[in-house]
Amino acid sequence: LEKVDLIYQDVAQPNQSEILLKNAEFYLKPRGHAIIAIKARSIDSTKKSETVIKNELKKIKKSLKVKEVVDLTPYAKDHCLALCLL
Repeated sequence: LEKVDLIYQDVAQPNQSEILLKNAEFYLKPRGHAIIAIKARSIDSTKKSETVIKNELKKIKKSLKVKEVVDLTPYAKDHCLALCLL
């Protein structure tokens, strides 16, 4: 399979960061970008959204560089977009 320049991921799954990292490992070109919509309530509705997002970004930073994080409030409560680079 050919590698890609960009992965955009918008899934409502508790393991959404792991899904992104696995896809990046297999499909993303070196210096390729990934954008993930982190949906805190889909990951863990019992914790504060800020805590969930912080924890997800820690997971992502193990394999990707997080270049920018955009809070989507008031458009989508408890959601953010993270722009990442391999």
